[in-house]
Amino acid sequence: MIVKTRITCAFRGSFALGCALAATLAATGMASAQTVIAGNGGGGFGGPIGGSSLSVAQDGGDWVFTLTKGAGDFNDALVLYFDTTEGGFGSTEGFTDTGDLLRKAISGFDGGNRSTVNFPAGFGADFAIALSPAAGMQYGGLWTLVNGGAHASPLTVTLTPNTNVASATYSFRVARSALSAPLSGTVKVVGTYLNASNAFRSNEGYGAGLPSNNNVGQAACTFTSAVSIPVTCTDADNDGACAQIDCDDTNPAIKPGSPELCATVGVDNDCDNNASEVDANASDKQVFYADTDGDGYGDATAPSAPACTAPANHVALSGDCNDNNSAIKPGAAELCATVGTDNDCDNNASEVDANASDKQVFYADTDGDGYGDAAISTQACSAPEGYVSNNTDCNDGNAAIKPGATEVCDGVDNNCAGGIDEGVKSTFYADVDGDGYGDAAISTQACSAPEGYVSNNTDCNDGNAA
Repeated sequence: MIVKTRITCAFRGSFALGCALAATLAATGMASAQTVIAGNGGGGFGGPIGGSSLSVAQDGGDWVFTLTKGAGDFNDALVLYFDTTEGGFGSTEGFTDTGDLLRKAISGFDGGNRSTVNFPAGFGADFAIALSPAAGMQYGGLWTLVNGGAHASPLTVTLTPNTNVASATYSFRVARSALSAPLSGTVKVVGTYLNASNAFRSNEGYGAGLPSNNNVGQAACTFTSAVSIPVTCTDADNDGACAQIDCDDTNPAIKPGSPELCATVGVDNDCDNNASEVDANASDKQVFYADTDGDGYGDATAPSAPACTAPANHVALSGDCNDNNSAIKPGAAELCATVGTDNDCDNNASEVDANASDKQVFYADTDGDGYGDAAISTQACSAPEGYVSNNTDCNDGNAAIKPGATEVCDGVDNNCAGGIDEGVKSTFYADVDGDGYGDAAISTQACSAPEGYVSNNTDCNDGNAA
């Protein structure tokens, strides 16, 4: 459901002055408020201000002004005087600032000629906005009013467009805080239009009391009433901060006084126009630790002050028990070669990792001949009892059988060279006729003479025993 409210007020007099407040409140809680100020109807300088309307809309912490020009070109200076705080000035009579054309317009004084503005009863001017797109000015500004000296704390007010005197509309934006405007209630304003170079004032403006039949010129003028701008406090995100000071009224985490965290750098959480700051005690700051050896682990005895990012040569992880040796840190390998050093900082200097890269393979030497069985092995830093570093024993149940043993002719691989009785067999020759002498043409190798064989080969006819 959308609820719309429109409040209209008018001032009586020769030149009608109207104002209107339009507020639209949506179901989301979002709110916008706009005040429309009508010019007083004066046409002394052609009516660009007298026939104009000036709307003021609240946009978060800013007021956005839109001037819809009346007839005639915007060739001179518009000055808006604001009463927002206690005190202030009842007239411009003591203003002497002539630093530039807009300052002259505010003072109503060109250094010689003066056109004094007397404000309505109860109106104390604190600030003034002066602006013009005319040549020689073409800018805008906001000043804190000062009697007898330069108006103070100038702020640039960007008039758009700022060089076209015939534009139908103009806009400018001012921070509510720059005017010291309250968060709720009303702000009073009067406006006047004059030639800044000679203090010649038109009868055009905002507020009642300017003459209706002719220009003010370089005489004094007195406003009889001002226009009131209602100031409403809207809080769409229900965070307790009015939209005028809440720089994001859609996010309850963002408001004046909110913490500025590391995680939200780039966001103005506390609405102070500084999105890069972080609170000194931000809850998500970390402690970092000096990492002298650059191994990614810091010395727990050398912490930094809490910070968002690690200082140079600091890391988030602590636990390094030797920050001068990059090989020593949590998770480092415990090796055979470094037994006696606590490589992984777990307060145990005697351990070795199960999969330590420098462990050796050792082989069972059951028969104690110094040669191991390739089928039975273990990994260790040094040989366990009954193990050796080689695996070349081909029979670990017989100490006489091993590499280097003397090969004997017994049908066994005595020296583990991969052969049986190699190099030790004798040659025997067939003795077909059984006369004890063998045939050189038929032979075999064996450890002893097979049946029907003899060790000599001198029979010239092994088919005749005679």
